[in-house]
Amino acid sequence: MKALLLLRHAKAELDAPSGSDFDRRLTDAGRRASAAVGDDLRASAHRVNAIIASPAARVAETVAGVVLAAGWKLETAWNRRLYDASLDTLVEVVRNIDDAVETLLIVAHNPGSQEMILHLADEDPGGLRADIARNFAPAALAELRLRAERWGDVSGGCGSVLRLVQPSDLGRMR
Repeated sequence: MKALLLLRHAKAELDAPSGSDFDRRLTDAGRRASAAVGDDLRASAHRVNAIIASPAARVAETVAGVVLAAGWKLETAWNRRLYDASLDTLVEVVRNIDDAVETLLIVAHNPGSQEMILHLADEDPGGLRADIARNFAPAALAELRLRAERWGDVSGGCGSVLRLVQPSDLGRMR
């Protein structure tokens, strides 16, 4: 079984000085939320084997905050296809992950991240899928357990949401 963590980038400024959406940076609250997510991941002792992320500025800053706070020594694979990716693109990217990776963290954008979770998760014992359907806020993190031995086998309805962390759950945000 594979584990997939999907993290939506943290809160970003409305506009970038360049005028490009790609260049929007995190707000102060976004930087605090990124660190708080990293603290949460460190405390939960997750064994993330790989990180793949959109190279957009707000995602890169989110990843940096999470990795620093989590104390991880992982390199991030930057994938331009994850910038505002559709559900189909996200699924394709996941299906091409090396099978040696057991736990993958994807840091990307909405609505694709939210759609991916809803597509993959068919079970909702704790109501987490329904919560995600209502709101997958900036800096929200969902952990899915996938009924797949290989990433290439990942398909709709192959998993369940084990955990959801919304920014409001993180209490103090440094």
